[in-house]
Amino acid sequence: MNRYNLHKAGINISEGMDRLKLDKATFERLLGTFVADESFAMMCNAIEEKDAPTAHLHAHSLKGVSANLSMTSLYALICPLVTILKAGHFEGLDQLMPPIKESYQQVIDVLKQESQST
Repeated sequence: MNRYNLHKAGINISEGMDRLKLDKATFERLLGTFVADESFAMMCNAIEEKDAPTAHLHAHSLKGVSANLSMTSLYALICPLVTILKAGHFEGLDQLMPPIKESYQQVIDVLKQESQST
């Protein structure tokens, strides 16, 4: 995988490999599984349905995965969302969700692009 492209999408491969104690090939395979993860879609659906507990569950899952895989941009954006949803609120989500969606899409796009080029 192209480190430059991953870095532009907010993914720090070196940090992720160190955190998880994985070699590059294994870490890259793990990154590839993120594309199929449904936490983001389920979180968005729960937010749309105003179901804070379910939205929190999926946001928290996305927070953990993004932290473990060193998706630093996505992780930084998702943290405040998790806090708000944990409290059962939806105030401020209009401002939080667009950059989260943009960051998430950048990650997905680069991972798909990288998987096609290998």
